[in-house]
Amino acid sequence: MKYSQTARVLSLVVHGVIALAFGCLGFYFGFFVTPEYFNPAANQFVEYLFEGSYLLYLELAVIGLSLFLISTYGFVKALLSINEGSDEKLVESFSAFIADGWLVSVFFLLQAVLLFDLTSNTTGTSNGSVAFVVVAALIIAIILLIATNIPMVKLFDGKDSSILVTRLAWGAATALLVIAAEALITLPGLYLATDMAYDGDILLQLWTLVVAAGVPGVLLAMLGFKVAKKGIAKTTSFSNGTITVTGGLIGIAMLIMGCLELVGLGDDESFYTLLTTNFKPVGYGYPVMLVILGCLLILGTIAFVGYTFSPKAKRENA
Repeated sequence: MKYSQTARVLSLVVHGVIALAFGCLGFYFGFFVTPEYFNPAANQFVEYLFEGSYLLYLELAVIGLSLFLISTYGFVKALLSINEGSDEKLVESFSAFIADGWLVSVFFLLQAVLLFDLTSNTTGTSNGSVAFVVVAALIIAIILLIATNIPMVKLFDGKDSSILVTRLAWGAATALLVIAAEALITLPGLYLATDMAYDGDILLQLWTLVVAAGVPGVLLAMLGFKVAKKGIAKTTSFSNGTITVTGGLIGIAMLIMGCLELVGLGDDESFYTLLTTNFKPVGYGYPVMLVILGCLLILGTIAFVGYTFSPKAKRENA
C-alpha cells in the first residue's frame, strides 16, 4: 500500500466539499433557471443575482452538475478505499480530481477564447474589460492545467494509463451529456413562452446543442467502458472513430450556431444576446469566434482522419 490513510481521508473530504458546493450551483441553475430561461418564470430566480444570456446560465449549470457528478464518483471511490489494502480505488478517486481539473481548465479557456463578451458584459463593466477577462481566464486555465498535470504525471508515469483515459473520457462525456440534457429540458419552456414560442433560430440552436453534445457524450462514455475493459491498445479503432465524430459534430455545430448568431445579432431573438429582462447585444466577438473555432475544429478533424489512414499511422498501429 503506497498511500497513507491521511491521503484517503483528504480525498474523501475534498471530493465531498466539491460535490456539495458545485452541486448547489448546478442544481440551482440547472433545474430552476436554465429550463425556464425563455419563460418569465426565470425572473424570480435571477432578479437578485445578475442578468445574463442563456449561455451564461447554461455554463454555470453544466460546470456545477458536471463537477457534482464527477466528485460524487470520486467521493464514493475514496470512501471505499479507506478500509482497502490496495491503492486501486484511491487512484480512481485521484483520477476524478484530474478530470475535475481538466473540466474547469476548459471552462476558463472557453471564457478566454469564446465567451469573453458574455463574461465582461455580465459583470457590468465597460467593453474595455474584455482584455482583462481574456488574460485572467487564460492565466487561470494555464495554472489549473499545470496543477492538474503534475499529479497526473506522478500517478501514471510509466504505468498503465487505462484508468486515466477512462476517467477523462467519462469526465468529458459527463459534461457533454449535461449540456445535451439542459438544452433538451429548455425546449418545453421555449414552447410555453408567449413571445418566444417556436422561435426558429433559438429552436434550431437548442436542437443543435442536443445532437452535437449528446452523440459525442454517448460515444465517449462507451469509449471509457471499452478502455476500462479491454485496455487502450485494443480500442484504437473505436477511439479514432469517437474523436472523428466528436470533433466533426462539435465543429459543425459551432459553425451553424455562429452563422445563426451573425445573422440575428441585432434581433431580440439572438441566442447569445437575449437577456432575461432586457435585450442587449454584446458584440460580434462570440459569433465570429464560433465560426473561426468551428472551421478550425472541422479542419483538424479532417487532418486527423487523413493521418489515421496514412501509411505511417498504419505502421505504428500494426
